[in-house]
Amino acid sequence: MLKKIQDCYRTARLYYSKHARDEMEAEESGKLEDEEVFEAVLAGKIVENYPEDEPYPSCLIYGKTSKNDPYMSFVLIRMMISWQLL
Repeated sequence: MLKKIQDCYRTARLYYSKHARDEMEAEESGKLEDEEVFEAVLAGKIVENYPEDEPYPSCLIYGKTSKNDPYMSFVLIRMMISWQLL
């Protein structure tokens, strides 16, 4: 599943929800940029998997940005149309 999520990032097939954008802007260490999320997800690992979540399966990814800042991302996966909702 992680490879499919990372492929969505590489090919720009993703969508940030309003909640995700709000959380990125409210980050304690300053606004989290798209590029930092991209770096962390590409270097990340799935630490929790929730295949039974509704309306879509989801997972929790842990990774670090190029500045070595830790980052956790909760990802909802819409596999049928090959994009993800953060």
